[in-house]
Amino acid sequence: MTEDTPRIIGRITSAKLLKWINDKFLQLELHEYKAVKIERTHFNSNDYECGACRLYVRVVYKNNPNEITTFMCFYRLSDYEESLKLGYKMVLKDNGRNGIISQFEIDLIK
Repeated sequence: MTEDTPRIIGRITSAKLLKWINDKFLQLELHEYKAVKIERTHFNSNDYECGACRLYVRVVYKNNPNEITTFMCFYRLSDYEESLKLGYKMVLKDNGRNGIISQFEIDLIK
């Protein structure tokens, strides 16, 4: 989990979140990876209540752009925005504890 979250000012957009993720990759010295796209999922409310993710972050390996991985986010952009206003911080968390990007997640902490 990385600390010292730079603040995202104003409305959180996909572009701002991508920049934040890429800044985190640099902070973690993951220079060979780049987050390139955020995709929204379109599940129904029952799926979300059962733990389906809200967003996918597509990440490419800079030396081979055909090598793509994703990681999941379980909050909407507006959820991140509201939580930041309430004093929470966003953190890039490794759920697998082994540095594999596909097991990363953007979480909120108080």
